[in-house]
Order: sequence, then structure tokens, then C-alpha cells
Amino acid sequence: MNPHLVSGAGYGAIYGELGDDDVRSKNEKITITTGDPTISFSDNGIFNQLFCVTFSEGLDGDRPLGSRFVFPGPASLLEPPSHVTLAAAMPQMLVDVNTWLDNLGSSGILNPSRVIQNIIVQLTVRTFGCDEMGNDPKLRDRAFSIIETSDNGHALATFLFPWLPLPKIMSKMWSGVVLYWTLRRIVRARATTGKRGADALQFLLDQGISIISIVEVIFGALFAGVSNSAGVSSWLLYYLSTNPVWMARVRAELIQLGAKYAQASDQQAPLSKQLLSVPLEGWESEVPTLDLCVKETIRMFIQAPFMRKNISREQVVIDKDEVVAPGAIMLFYTAAVMMNPEIYKDPQVWDPARYLPDRAEDKSGQHVWVGWGSGKHPCRGMRFGKLEQNIIAALFIARFDYDLLDTGRSKVQEPLRPSPRAFQFTKPLDFSFSYKAV
Repeated sequence: MNPHLVSGAGYGAIYGELGDDDVRSKNEKITITTGDPTISFSDNGIFNQLFCVTFSEGLDGDRPLGSRFVFPGPASLLEPPSHVTLAAAMPQMLVDVNTWLDNLGSSGILNPSRVIQNIIVQLTVRTFGCDEMGNDPKLRDRAFSIIETSDNGHALATFLFPWLPLPKIMSKMWSGVVLYWTLRRIVRARATTGKRGADALQFLLDQGISIISIVEVIFGALFAGVSNSAGVSSWLLYYLSTNPVWMARVRAELIQLGAKYAQASDQQAPLSKQLLSVPLEGWESEVPTLDLCVKETIRMFIQAPFMRKNISREQVVIDKDEVVAPGAIMLFYTAAVMMNPEIYKDPQVWDPARYLPDRAEDKSGQHVWVGWGSGKHPCRGMRFGKLEQNIIAALFIARFDYDLLDTGRSKVQEPLRPSPRAFQFTKPLDFSFSYKAV
């Protein structure tokens, strides 16, 4: 078979993703390109041993939310029921986000990262798991604790020596056990009462998928959401708070969007209420200014390595002097392009205007913006990730005026510039917002 141009793990796909052809052939070749050189090597299912959930493509809200689920071991390609769609899931997403913002009251000081992480957990467990976890605060807190334990369990040693019973590896394993028993109790309760859920858990159970495989789906989705989407949403609000020009543009866009879709009885209602009537296509295709701001935030703070392992028995020649030996792991550091001053002018400056047609810095070369992966298999969770980020930011901005505070509770005038050698996603845990309802 012909090699793929690129198979890239997007920021929302922690372990990488494969397409239909990838899971069907053990001799398929995957090519990873970052411009030059091109690297190819055989893949016999390395990512099949890891969880990934893939999404339907395009903007059709009636297409399945998860067009197929890929589980460890033999690939299982499943068609979900018609009700599992982004269009169907979105109204409850709006309600969940709005409820969290209601609970903040009319004014106060908050750590945006912590609040948004909780919102992301609720949206994720409801969409990829079950309504019981989405509705029960105790179960959501347990899910949050599980993913925090796992997120804190990453260290270089865990990648180099995954077979060693290191404390961080054991804590991650225990997190999986806790999630397994939580889901097992929910499944048993449904069996006892005869209750059937209209959620992803019920669909997977009906397909005969084991609880262990379902745990892998939820665990991976939670990890991607809390580790990435929550951070991007927090940093997005951070930079908008220090940039009145782009904040004004985003607010104007949201006012126009709310007025377009508001029900007749809500024409004079607050913007935060009008936005609850915006359909899926509005959030996906009618917020170009907000999309630019999200894109720039991803560029600056998704500084992580994409990884591929040569699990063939042959060495892979990169050029005359370099090869990827059998068993070796090839890494590509995203900041090599995303923070490259030869590609992006003043790369440490948050500047969404760099994507406007007159500059188009992200179109200056092949694979120079890789926030969602690049090539044939970018992150299939991109639609869901974009949707939750847009909704969270829009509803917060529509409801509150806010100022950025540092650790000493003083107003921040100049935004932080990321380190070009951060080699990690820096979570915004050291600042807060002073907010007041508009």
C-alpha cells in the first residue's frame, strides 16, 4: 500500500490516531512529515494497543458523534446509534456550562483553570460515558480525581521504563481500577432496575463491548479534555483579558450571533441567554474571530512531542546519516514549527491577526501549524474540542466582565510570554480572575 503523507497525533489525541486502512493492515506504512525530511516506517498496530475515539468529519450535525470506536486488540469498527450526535449532545452541553456559571454568582474571584477543568470533566463523562456520571457531583469529583492522578503520573521514566512498577505508574493503574469499579456499579444498577440509558455507555454495552474497553474510552477522553481543552480555554480567557481590541471583537461577534438566533421572547434578554439558542452550525461556522483566538492560544501553549515508535524489524532511513532503529521512538517537538520565528513573527506574542489573509503565517509552508495534528489523520476529536472551547469561552465572556489578577491579587497589565523551551503544556494555575456580571 502507498504510505500516508502524515499520521499526526493532534493535541486532543494523546496517544495518536489511525484511520480505517491503518487498523486493517499490519504491514501498512505510516509517513510522518514536518516539511523535510520525510520519515516512514512500518506499523503493525502500535496505536491499536492504545485507545482512541474517532469522530465523523464535516459540519453535518446529523452525522454520528463517534463514527467508530477503536479498541485495544483486534480492531472493532462500530456504528453508533443515530441519537449520538453533536447536534443532540450540544443542548445539554450548554445547560451544563450555564449551570456552572450560575453557581459562580454575580461577582467574585476565581481560579479559571480549576472551574474550567470541572466543566470539561462534566462535558466529557456525559458525552463519552454515562448520564449518571454527568449528573452526580460525587461521581464527577471522582472522575476529576482519577484524571488528576493520571495527569500527575507522567514522567520521563514512565516512558522509558513502562514495565517497572514505579509509583507514578502504579497510581495511574489504580486510577483505572477505580474508574472500572465505578462503571461496574453503574452497569449493575442498570441491570437490576431494568433502566436503559440514552448515552454512550448503553450503546457500547449493547454492542457487547467490555467494561474494561469502555474504561479506556472514557479514561482517554478525560485525559485529553482535562489536560488540553481545559488549559486552552483558560489561557484563551487569560489573553483576551489583556487584549481589549480582540476582546471587543469577540464580544461584538457574540452579540451578533446571539441576536441572529435568539427566540422572539429573548430579543431583549441578556446575551448569555440568547446564546443558549445558537445551533451547532452557529458555534462551528459563525464565530471566526473566536476561532482565530483559539487557534493562536493552541499555537502558543501546545508544546509537546508527537511520538512514533518503529516496531518493525527493519531500521528506517531518515537521511544518509540518520536512521530510526527497530524499537526506537521518534519524537517531533511541535514548538519547532509553532514557536519558530522564521515562520511566525514574534512567536511569543499572542496575536490572532497572524492568521488573517493579509498575513496568513500558518499558510507559509507545509505542516507549520500542527495544533490538531496534520495530514491524513489529524485529531478526530477536533470538532468536540472546538465546540466545548467555544461554548465555555463565549458563555463566560457574555456573562462577565473580568480582570486578570496575579498571585498577589494585583491586576495584570502585561500578559505572560511562554518559554520557547517549556517542552510541556503549562497549566494556568497561578493566576485568577476578578469577575462581575455584566
